[in-house]
Amino acid sequence: MMVGNPLQHPDLRYVSAFKSADPIVFVRAGGRDYVVVSSMEANRARTEMMGASILTPEELGLRPAQRRRVGWWALGLARKLGLRRVVAPAWFPLGIARLLERGNVSLRVARGGLFPERRRKNAREFAALCRAQRAAVAGMRAVRALLAASRVDEKERLVLDGRLLTAERARAALRKSAAAYDVLFGEPIVACGAPSADPHQVGSGPLRAGESIVVDIFPQEVSSGYWGDLTRTLVKGRPRPEIRRMHAAVTAAQQAALAEVRAGARTDRIHAAARRCLERAGFKNGAANGRPFGFIHGTGHGVGLEIHEPPSLGTQRDRLMEGDVITVEPGLYYPDVGGVRVEDTVQVTAGGWRLLARCPNWFVVP
Repeated sequence: MMVGNPLQHPDLRYVSAFKSADPIVFVRAGGRDYVVVSSMEANRARTEMMGASILTPEELGLRPAQRRRVGWWALGLARKLGLRRVVAPAWFPLGIARLLERGNVSLRVARGGLFPERRRKNAREFAALCRAQRAAVAGMRAVRALLAASRVDEKERLVLDGRLLTAERARAALRKSAAAYDVLFGEPIVACGAPSADPHQVGSGPLRAGESIVVDIFPQEVSSGYWGDLTRTLVKGRPRPEIRRMHAAVTAAQQAALAEVRAGARTDRIHAAARRCLERAGFKNGAANGRPFGFIHGTGHGVGLEIHEPPSLGTQRDRLMEGDVITVEPGLYYPDVGGVRVEDTVQVTAGGWRLLARCPNWFVVP
């Protein structure tokens, strides 16, 4: 059993394909799907979920006061189907679980996701992921174009159209590029200089010449709910020597990791391949003043209806399966220099991988 808003809960959206901002109740029992929706949504639900049995609170025989509470929808459906036990995801609402228990319906929390088949992306899902990734490429092109059009002032800051070129302006430009795509960009990362040594620092203020500018764009296609994910590290003008070395090493590490990607490959070995490549190039991991440096995160993660979903390409052992969509994104981070990350999203095939959307590995912007 699942209870919630399909736009907020990927499992619900996956299994129902119903785009509703209002809560629904979903149960799979006896090989059939049952969904409770408000009476306002019933006609649309019957059109969009033709394989499911659609019910309203009124059809469950609930009293008027109970019809306004989604917990009673869940209990009413369980009683209608004669269910005494249900399995629910870890995010199941506690209050509704207590109501079910008071109604003599026991609830067991599932280990892991209810729908592990989400990992294997079919042709329709792959097409949606590709569209989202193309939006990310468009956003990256927009940022690079701003850097190319900018000039450098006497303080090594970038200036465009008489105003400082800031991380905020760059984010606005890449969001504007979404006008041609059905996507939301969320809070993309445009982090320059020392702040880019924090992998999830979104960045703010003026962009500077010679410093690394980590641009991480992860758009979600509104109509399908699927995500893209793309990162490039750009430098306006001449990079600092250590940044140039870092970028070369990270690019090589990404290629080393990609060489290991195929159905059946162990995820920890893919991560180890990237780590070895960076270590051989002379980049070590450690911590100073409580702050980690070096290659401080995993090599990648799954992408789908969630921006981060299984599998994880890190120290935990898992195996890739055909149809997985994953990022491959090694990086290096040093507080006194900044960060460098290069990320692409690929689908795992029997013998390797295929790229969702091509984007040059831009680095130096003249």
